[in-house]
Amino acid sequence: MRNQFFGDVYDYIKYGLIRRLTNYGEIPSALCWMMREDEDNNEGRITQFYEDLGVRSFDPPVFDLLMAMRDRNERDVRVIERSGLLLNTRFFSRWLTDSKHDQEEYFREFFEKAKGRELVCFDPDTGMQGETTATPDHAGSSKYLMRNEANRTFRRGHSLLIFQHKMQVENDEGYTERASRNLGRIEDATYFIAFRHLNAGFLLVPQNEKVDEYVKVAKKVESDWPELKVIQERL
Repeated sequence: MRNQFFGDVYDYIKYGLIRRLTNYGEIPSALCWMMREDEDNNEGRITQFYEDLGVRSFDPPVFDLLMAMRDRNERDVRVIERSGLLLNTRFFSRWLTDSKHDQEEYFREFFEKAKGRELVCFDPDTGMQGETTATPDHAGSSKYLMRNEANRTFRRGHSLLIFQHKMQVENDEGYTERASRNLGRIEDATYFIAFRHLNAGFLLVPQNEKVDEYVKVAKKVESDWPELKVIQERL
């Protein structure tokens, strides 16, 4: 995550999903921002959705807050941390680098923060580590959630919600196949739900005993925002 992404369409989807998946704070969660420095480019500019008030019905309080921040050009994740909209969520805001040593220490600290949380949300710039993704100590590795960290999270009893960007696929079948390949490396996971918008979205990997609960939420999401494609698949 970079502050320049705050308030774009995926940010809106993310907060709306967290609120729904936690039943608006009833289920404890933790959000690992995986924060990185802003870059000098045009990323994070997908804000045209604010002109479509039909999208607002998905989560009016989040929509109104983010639109106000867009109009004030205030792009900072601390806004949502202070807002009270993500009830019962613990935020981990430490900055992440490409250093392997830093990443190991970073996730040690995060797992302490996430103890007792049912849902753990990771917000990497790009998504899950793939077959050709840079490994720690290589440039750009902090843009990805490494497979071993996803594994450790699931083994600790957390369900995972992971941002996944730029999968470079043309249709739902390609998206499902690529997501299955990446998420299949999470040991003992049996099911995932993808929430896809344009060429990015969020991948939910529930603990096996929680699958039915999250499927019910996913069906409600699909009915409330048809343009947000919901894909359910076994691993």
